[in-house]
Amino acid sequence: MCMIAYRRASAAKRGSNIPNEVIDTAMSRHADGFGIAWREEPGVLKYDKFGPKETGEFRKLLKAVDKNQRLDYVAHFRMATQGPPCKVLSHPYSYIDPVVGEVLVFHNGIIDIAAEKHESDTEVFVRDVLAQLPSEWWKVQVYKDLVDMAIGWSKLVLMTAEETVNLQASSGK
Repeated sequence: MCMIAYRRASAAKRGSNIPNEVIDTAMSRHADGFGIAWREEPGVLKYDKFGPKETGEFRKLLKAVDKNQRLDYVAHFRMATQGPPCKVLSHPYSYIDPVVGEVLVFHNGIIDIAAEKHESDTEVFVRDVLAQLPSEWWKVQVYKDLVDMAIGWSKLVLMTAEETVNLQASSGK
């Protein structure tokens, strides 16, 4: 299980969107790794991952990115359900799409897929399923439906240099 925070850029609102209490709660309940991705400008995708003992560094970057209302971003708080708590298994995971380039993947929940003890279910799903689908699969309803069925009740957020796709947006807040 994990928690994903997603915020679209907004010129109308100033200052930080996420209160410190919300960050504190998310970090204490989902303390097995952290990650954040943002679009610095159109076409420029950046991200960083943090281990369980790097809470201060993660918080500092999250607050800096959250403060800039011009940035689309996705933050992830990991609770290790499969694979050890560590930076390597923190989200996002990435793969290369031949048309759009790097695709970052954030997931919350559990995917029923065979994974080794040192792997995350999301890591295996990204590598063995999503990276094998046709380019920009999320724009084709039949592929979206298949991925929705595979992830069940959980949520998947994709981020590219140009767009953010929130699959299963109704699954949680």
